[in-house]
Amino acid sequence: MKICKINLMQFNQTAALDFHRHIADIIAGEWGERERPAALLAYYQAIKDFRAVIGDLAEEEDLFAAMHEYDLKVDNAWRGLKASILVACYHPNEDIRNAGEMVDSILSAYDNPVNLPLVTEHHIISEVLSELEELDPAVLDMAGVSFWLNEVSSNFDRLMEIYAQRLQGLSDEVAGKARDARLLLHRAYNDFITYLAALCLVEGEEEYSDLIRALNEYIMNKRSEYKAKILI
Repeated sequence: MKICKINLMQFNQTAALDFHRHIADIIAGEWGERERPAALLAYYQAIKDFRAVIGDLAEEEDLFAAMHEYDLKVDNAWRGLKASILVACYHPNEDIRNAGEMVDSILSAYDNPVNLPLVTEHHIISEVLSELEELDPAVLDMAGVSFWLNEVSSNFDRLMEIYAQRLQGLSDEVAGKARDARLLLHRAYNDFITYLAALCLVEGEEEYSDLIRALNEYIMNKRSEYKAKILI
């Protein structure tokens, strides 16, 4: 029995905290008298840390929601850029393939910025955009990446504008701290789910079937709720 997946980065900050709080409640109710492993304790601590940061952002939720929206757009545009380059690198046309490899050589020199801490992500994207701007536009067109490059650039510029506003006293430090805390929470959640899956292999799924069933029911409800909001 596998635990259903959900894209947690689609939630705003408050919804993400509510999701993890409910998951923690389910685990607490179903874990019983078993010893709490390090992965579970780390997950609980990550929730507490994220909740503390969210408290600092209570009055700036609208601004932070906008930052999160464009941060997600930048991440998705980056993934689209990488995918389009991969297609070009395997294209049967040699000119397209060579153009794709030229672009890929620039991106491959850097770590993937998606899901990295905010300051690191912005540094990498700024450096990559600067290097790609030095290429002949014909190369970018030949590689078929102009659309995705524009998506990355335009959404990145908008994100940085919002990031710089500091409305109602919101500081760069607080904004970066909140995003980083959320990433750590996301990773702690995944680490615990991986640990739980390993326990099922070692001790048998029956031992944890009630917990997994409860988690899946809640996750599927949240997935349906999110899709319904998109359709409205």
